[in-house]
Parts: sequence; structure tokens; C-alpha cells
Amino acid sequence: MKKWKKYGAFMFAMVMCLSLAACGSSDSIAASSEETENAEGDSEELVTDAASLDGMWSINGGTKLYFDSGGGHYIYRSYYGVGGRGEMSESPEDGKPMMTFNGFMYDFVLRSDGVLMPNQNGDGDGLNIHRNTFKRDDTAKLAEWEANNWDGMWQNAVGETIVIDTANMIYTASSPDYSMDGTLGDEGEGMGLYLYDNEDRAYLCASEDGNSFTLSSQYPGRYSDDGHFDGVFYRNGDIAAYTDLEKAKFYYGNGSDTWLWYNDGVNEYFLGDEYKIGDDGLAYYEADNKVYPGGWIPDEPYDPSVDWGENAQEETSINSENDFSHFEGIWYYDGDLSAETYIVMDASGNWSYYQRAPGAEPAEMDCGTLTQDADAANIYYAESTMYDGVSHQVFAGDGDVFLWDEEGNYYLME
Repeated sequence: MKKWKKYGAFMFAMVMCLSLAACGSSDSIAASSEETENAEGDSEELVTDAASLDGMWSINGGTKLYFDSGGGHYIYRSYYGVGGRGEMSESPEDGKPMMTFNGFMYDFVLRSDGVLMPNQNGDGDGLNIHRNTFKRDDTAKLAEWEANNWDGMWQNAVGETIVIDTANMIYTASSPDYSMDGTLGDEGEGMGLYLYDNEDRAYLCASEDGNSFTLSSQYPGRYSDDGHFDGVFYRNGDIAAYTDLEKAKFYYGNGSDTWLWYNDGVNEYFLGDEYKIGDDGLAYYEADNKVYPGGWIPDEPYDPSVDWGENAQEETSINSENDFSHFEGIWYYDGDLSAETYIVMDASGNWSYYQRAPGAEPAEMDCGTLTQDADAANIYYAESTMYDGVSHQVFAGDGDVFLWDEEGNYYLME
């Protein structure tokens, strides 16, 4: 987890672009006096009117981008499912519309052939949509849900089980081979909800009906090298209720003989180009020949309690049993608002440790969750979810102060 900022306004809605007479023409986009021309001879104009972006755009009906300038947000959804809400704003210099996507600001240019291209400001790693080519699409639809749509137990065909608790922004995951827990996040930058998995993020790629999802590291394809978090996860592990496997199939699509898709009879999922279809009609990862968890219903659903105890599916409630509201706020080292380090905590026991250097933005150095010592009421453990095996001992003092390891005292200032 990098932050605990989550979107509480994930309202379920089918967002349809309403057809407006001016929407399809380049006249509806106000442009700067500067105009460029690309290699194909299409001129490009800087978009300066946010309202002219409003509505739905897509790349051949797959990846979608919906703008609501009045609401100050956009919604992004890739063809393979990664996506969420993000903020729209105006440039303080010239008032042009901008959006924040995956850590970067974007402005927009419109080509004379009607293609809209987000333009990334700056360079960096991670998924970007720089110069992606979107066109008006009055028929495309986007579904979004409140975050609590994902609460509860989800399971794939090989029994891997994920229990999500968005109220506390935590989850547990288990299978016959492992059991783990972690935190959830959503930066509000167009990427959507993710599970923090050690130092990685597993983004939820929602199905169209909101009753299943796959997980992605940002890009299409298998999430992990060892195959954990692979396959389709269904609500309550009830594969039969949310599929029609008589119509299910794996197939190569979009004019490619390597891009593999899975249709479970209700929804479609993109697997990428590293899977092959086996003689049994199922999909297998080419590098290790592991079967993709999708396309069948197990004879008996996996029960995590067999391997990990009766409370295996209820571990996400561990912090909700304790009251951490007295820790909520921002704690500064030695009570100094300009201190080099400070710690942010919320009422659920989630914490984040920041460090700042002169002239630089604060950097998150560690984060995790609090647990209380079973025997001592004033002793807590700040378990890191960023680094394996790291735990900080916290001694709560009288009043708004605590001792963090042997580093020193932190005081509640905000």
C-alpha cells in the first residue's frame, strides 16, 4: 500500500456518452493559436476547453476514457480491465484541461481527423497513455461500482481465495500453498483499486457485471512469475452462478494468433500473448505449463480453514476488533512541524512513514498496519506491508505522544 486514500464515490452506474451535435466535430474543441502537423498530414490542436472533452472516447471500443469536467473527474478503463477514477483540473498557467493518470499530469491534443491524444508531461516508468489515440464513441459503456462491491470472499478455479474488506482497506489471500494478508489502495489516478502484495500492486480488473475480476500488475498478462493471483476470481467462489460454461471458450482475438482471450459465457477476460490453448481446450502458461484457473468448476470448492484454521476467511477483521481512533492524525518527530520525518495514521490502524529533504516533496519510506500487544495495553506493533519481516515497536505514552522503536518520540500535531 502506498496511500490509503480511497474513492468512496464509486457509484454503480452505466455511463453512456450522450450524442450531442457538436461532439463529433473538431470545432467543439477550442484550440490554442499554435497548431502542429504529424507525419500523416493531420494537424494537431491543443485542447483548451475542458467541457469540450465531456463524454465517452474509446480506442476501437476497447480501452475507454470518459470525461466529466463539471464533476472534476474522468474514468479510465483499459481493454484488459485495469482502470478507475481520476482527477481533472485546469492548468494554473493557461487554464487548459489536465488530468492526473498514474502519477503524471496529462494535457490533450486533438487531431484534425477527430483523434484525441492525452499528452504526458514528463517521463517515468509504469503504465501510461501518452499519445494513445481515442475517438468519440457514443455507444461505449462503462460500469463502475462502490468500493464495497468487492467486499467478501472471492475464489478462482484452483481454490486460491481472496477476502476483501474495503472498510479497513485490507485483505487476506490463501491457497493450499500459502496464506498471507495485506492492504488495499486506490490513488485516485485512473488505475483503480489494488491489493498491495509485498512491493507489488495487483490491480483489480473488473468484469462487466462486477461479479468477477482478474488481477494485473498494470500491464496485460499473468500477474506473477509463480502464477499466484492468476485466473478469474468469482464472488463467493460460486463459479456456476456467474458463468455459463457450456458457452465458455478460450480463443485468439483481435486479428491476432497470439493474443488469447477467455469468455466464460457471460464475461470476457484478456490473458495476453504468453498462454497457449491445450488439447483439452483450457489455457496453459507457456513458460511453466501451469493451467490458467478458468474454464471449469471444481468438484469441491477449496476451504481455506482446512489448511489455515477456522478463521482463515475472517482474518481481515483483525484490526476492526481494536480501536485505533486515538492514533488518527499526523505525528511529527519531537513535536516539530518541520521535522525530517512524520507518521500518518488512520482510525483503522493503517500507517505511513514519511521522510522529507529540504526543497523536496515528502517521500513515503514505509507503511503497514498496527496490531496491539496481547498482554500490554500501551505496546503496539507497526507491521510493515512494504518490507517483508519488518516490524516497528510503538510505545504509547500519556497524551498525544508515542515512542517509535528507539528512534524517538512522535507527537500528534494535526
